[in-house]
Amino acid sequence: MTPAAKAAETRKRNAEKKSRESAARIREMKKRFADRVAAADPSDPLTDDHHWNPEHPNFDPDCYCGTPGWTGKKPTPTNTVDVPDPIERPLPSRGNGSSNGPTEKQVGYLESLKAKIEAAADRLGPDAQTLIEIAIEALASNDRQKVSEAIELLKPAAAPKRRNRYGGDCHKCGAYIEAEAGLLVKPNGRWGVEHDGPCPEKTETAPAPAAPVVDSEKLSKLPKSGYYMIDGNRYRLDAPKSGKWTGFLFLKTGSDYHEQKRLGTYGPTGDWRGSENGRTVVEAILADPKEAAAEYGRNTGTCGRCHAKLEDEDSRKLGLGPVCRSKF
Repeated sequence: MTPAAKAAETRKRNAEKKSRESAARIREMKKRFADRVAAADPSDPLTDDHHWNPEHPNFDPDCYCGTPGWTGKKPTPTNTVDVPDPIERPLPSRGNGSSNGPTEKQVGYLESLKAKIEAAADRLGPDAQTLIEIAIEALASNDRQKVSEAIELLKPAAAPKRRNRYGGDCHKCGAYIEAEAGLLVKPNGRWGVEHDGPCPEKTETAPAPAAPVVDSEKLSKLPKSGYYMIDGNRYRLDAPKSGKWTGFLFLKTGSDYHEQKRLGTYGPTGDWRGSENGRTVVEAILADPKEAAAEYGRNTGTCGRCHAKLEDEDSRKLGLGPVCRSKF
């Protein structure tokens, strides 16, 4: 046992010992008191005290003698101070004195959640009215359990929403939502996205043309990750060669890690998930990946493949280092 554990065990034993000794002293005092009352000894001051001894001819436990300002008479309604009736409140702090009533904090918190739901009614749609009715019913019931359940139902909906950093399918309607165009939510314990407002109505439209398939030969010639410049904008293209993401192509903006934002993904079957602009960028890179990487290197002074600083003049002109030029 460590010294700290031994010290904790010692403190625990000492506390238990003091508790036992205190309980023993209280039991002994009560026993002595009961014995003195039962003895009814006239010489015992306790038995001659009309406050304590029921056998005393003037026994009166409510006697006011000894109170400062005592005149020998008990107070009467004529010399007492009138106390006004308590103010009636629509939501009592303890539910009309019932032990099952909600606390003041619960009532205040539920009312604040209700106000937030009302303010976000446009975003929540028909769900807002349902949640408001649940809150009103719980407050009117004056029941602690119902108020607690209502709080748990309203809390997720009243929480502030965050924009989705990446695109994804709406968990309600399944439609694709662009990055920063929807809201980040966690409906069933898993993060997802939803529309900022009611989901758009589904309309019967002609089937969309099939997404162009990525040229597997071009994909195999790409480095595992590279940096490219198209129309003056910087991009990063990741093409994993091993693991569960083999065959995928990820397009991101920027070059620094904290600036990157995913624009879309090509799957192994060639289906594109992302913005139309992202698809155009990928096709432009695949058309001539070496030149797109070299353009990035010439404008930034770093290699378009490994992102290392270009040291010699030839490499800065070509935009790629001597080793990385052979990788394309």
